[in-house]
Amino acid sequence: MLFIVTDHAGYELKQEIIKLLSKTKIKFTDLTPKLIPGDDYPDRAKELAEKIKENPGSKGIALCGAGQGICIALNRYSWIRAGIYQKREVVRLLRSHNDGNVLCLPGRFMNGAKAIKLIKVFCNTPYEGEERHSRRIKSIS
Repeated sequence: MLFIVTDHAGYELKQEIIKLLSKTKIKFTDLTPKLIPGDDYPDRAKELAEKIKENPGSKGIALCGAGQGICIALNRYSWIRAGIYQKREVVRLLRSHNDGNVLCLPGRFMNGAKAIKLIKVFCNTPYEGEERHSRRIKSIS
């Protein structure tokens, strides 16, 4: 399952993503179906982190204005490995080397077409599970 969450600054991009994701085979749940003016990204991060904890193996897409704030907030949770990236190859490495489970996107600096390309890479790239990667993940967990 893919959970999607945003604060007010990423809401417009999230709406584009939802529209584009609906045309794919990727199953998702929108955790922010309505705009919450003036909300805080740490609250949205907590909501997503809890959903991922309740649903082992799930992934998340998190948006805020620059993507950085929500990424920092998410990485405070020991079971989250969130990254913010704008290139497909780096998103692939987030998944394959770091077993990243949340992709953070900048609502103010990206369009829906680019976001959906990155989300497809994120969702379709498996974790390699090599010993060196597992060792490093264990070290930061």
